[in-house]
Amino acid sequence: MKFCEQLWEDLTTPSVSKATHTWLFLAIVVLGFFLRVWHVGTLTEGMLYDEGYKGLDAISIREHGQRPLFLDWNGGREALVAYSVAATQSILDYTIPSVRVISALYGSLTLIVFYFFVSQLFRRDVALISTFLMAVSKYHIIHSRLGVRAGHFTFYEVATLCFLAAGLYAASKRNLWLAVAGVFAGLGFHTYIAYRIFPAIVAAFLLSKDRLMRLKAQWKGVVCGLVLTIVILAPLAIFYIENYQSMTDRMNRTAVWNQKGKKGEGTPAQLVLASTLDTLGMFNFRGDKIERHNVAQEPMLSPFVGPFFLLGVAFTLICIRKRFAVFLLLYLLFTLLPGFLSVDAPNTARVLGCIPSAMILCGLSLAAITGLVARWSPKLGTGLLAIILAGSAYTGINDSLLRYPLRLDTLPPQVSDLWGLDREPARAADLLNKLGDRCVGFATPQFFLHTAVEYLTYSKSEHQLYIPNVNLAARAKGKIAVIVVQQNPGMNLWFLRDDDGKRFYKWWNERYGMKTPWIRAAVRSAYGPHPRLMKSSDQGLLNLLRERYPHGRFVDFQTFGVYITKP
Repeated sequence: MKFCEQLWEDLTTPSVSKATHTWLFLAIVVLGFFLRVWHVGTLTEGMLYDEGYKGLDAISIREHGQRPLFLDWNGGREALVAYSVAATQSILDYTIPSVRVISALYGSLTLIVFYFFVSQLFRRDVALISTFLMAVSKYHIIHSRLGVRAGHFTFYEVATLCFLAAGLYAASKRNLWLAVAGVFAGLGFHTYIAYRIFPAIVAAFLLSKDRLMRLKAQWKGVVCGLVLTIVILAPLAIFYIENYQSMTDRMNRTAVWNQKGKKGEGTPAQLVLASTLDTLGMFNFRGDKIERHNVAQEPMLSPFVGPFFLLGVAFTLICIRKRFAVFLLLYLLFTLLPGFLSVDAPNTARVLGCIPSAMILCGLSLAAITGLVARWSPKLGTGLLAIILAGSAYTGINDSLLRYPLRLDTLPPQVSDLWGLDREPARAADLLNKLGDRCVGFATPQFFLHTAVEYLTYSKSEHQLYIPNVNLAARAKGKIAVIVVQQNPGMNLWFLRDDDGKRFYKWWNERYGMKTPWIRAAVRSAYGPHPRLMKSSDQGLLNLLRERYPHGRFVDFQTFGVYITKP
């Protein structure tokens, strides 16, 4: 016990930065940036419908004058990601990279603030090892390459902690760093629902007499930081007060106690326990089963690193009375809490905030063990560290940039449509773009499933909403009519509930000038009076098209299809 505590004291004594540390840190950041941006739009085929939403949200901001505080469609989402994508679209146009590169940049910036945060609490070698492990982590790389907002909030959490630590321990400008921490803390609330637990993590970090005394000495910076956080958060807080359902809707839908067990049984406590065990097991036993989040349900940590995570937890528990130990464990548990309480565990997107604490635990135990070995044989200690780091780099890069895209690109279409990156909509969009102004595109009212097509063809081809009882030849005006249909029976019309329906109507009104009554009529015409009760695809519409336009040609992408009628 005393030996472990002495070792902990040694590891939690920050060391002076040397030129070697700086060069190693820069090399790690460059490597991490490369792994996140390399072929970010083309490594895998397709574009997820959620990514399509981000692109369309950004278009609404750039071209339709929208300035949302909260995006009320697709289950409700925080809006900062849309403004970020709008900025990249001005450089990369309406492309897949313009949506995904934001996540890659956030992931790369996280490496920078993470290193400086850890180096203020622990030795430089712990900071370097932990940052390297994050840089080559399959878990972090994959989510840094997806164009969804889950990959963004971790940066704001770590940046807040980094500048908060600087406000406590830096030699100068402490009030400034506390003010900067307040800015990042406020912005984080505009990123992702899992960030809402972050104030508890800040409280855990300050759960120390020493740190509270340091804060008291810097009260001006604390007040400034709190004011900035409140000012940035206030508009969203007011929106939530006026639209409480928007704040709670997604949580209610994903809460594990609102779901049935595998066999329709289990009390809420049993369901939470099962979800907790599944989430805790994702590190070393069985990872996320969603194909776009992982590779074949494999553990989220490299086999070279997984054992050190467990050793790090044990090491921290043994030294629980030492500084930062309680914080480190609470940091891990609080960031895992959204996974404990939600359905379909483990869902790695919801608990992405656990990566920093997990990497610190791995870095601590790895630095401790290799350091002990080095006391007996320096060469052996260095060699052991090199083997483990090289192994983690190999598995992380191989899994995220080789095996992951290969698996996604070879998934059965029905699986790709639900859990992959939606190859088929991208192929339909490519066909429309090749035809260009020679065609008029029509999308069926299943707008939720056409977002990638809408985004990838925006400004490249003319579109209309397909209404079954309207003459296509008249609408096409002598051009080729191309109707995009959705054929996957597993993707039903559940999205046409009230909240998504309103945003659906709003988008078509903005882009095409169509009034809500017209769109409602199109939905009823295509799917009957109660579309939310249906569990079918567009197959009925496709059969109708074949009857009315028998000389048309159908291009089958399996889960999606394109019916082409000549003028």
